[in-house]
Amino acid sequence: MNKDRFICCLIALIFCFVSLVVVYFMLKSIESALEEAKEKIEQQHKEIEFKEQLYEEMLNLQKNRCEEKVNELKKIEAIVTGYAPFDNQSGMCADNNPSVTSTGKMPSSRFAAADPTRLPYGTKVKVPGYGVVEIQDTGGALRGDKENIRIDLFFDTYDEALRWGIKEKVVQIVL
Repeated sequence: MNKDRFICCLIALIFCFVSLVVVYFMLKSIESALEEAKEKIEQQHKEIEFKEQLYEEMLNLQKNRCEEKVNELKKIEAIVTGYAPFDNQSGMCADNNPSVTSTGKMPSSRFAAADPTRLPYGTKVKVPGYGVVEIQDTGGALRGDKENIRIDLFFDTYDEALRWGIKEKVVQIVL
């Protein structure tokens, strides 16, 4: 009987040992699969980060191109002259009251005149050598020129307006 008991114990021990070996290899297999999954996830994260960086760079390039195009579109050629409504020696500075623009504002160096169908009232324009002005006035000579965009800048005196003269300028629309 002892012999049978010994054989049973030995078989049980062998079964336990084989079970432990099988569990060990299963755990190793699971550990290896988890490691592979972890590596795949890390690789996918790197790919996602790379794609996000590429996407961000593409957006920045598109934004820069759009800004360049907008800046190009904002520049126009104009014939720029001067007028002095408060020193109206030419008699051409005002259709009615020289102290009021066609939009009801008082003339000043902040405002300019143009054809409102070409440069609508409220448009801000940067004129090289003068500064930024807002279109708030118009005049017959400005509206009559259908071939050119004309801008008339405010000056305090008739002599200052004459000194400015007639200039062809590339002006920039300020958005």
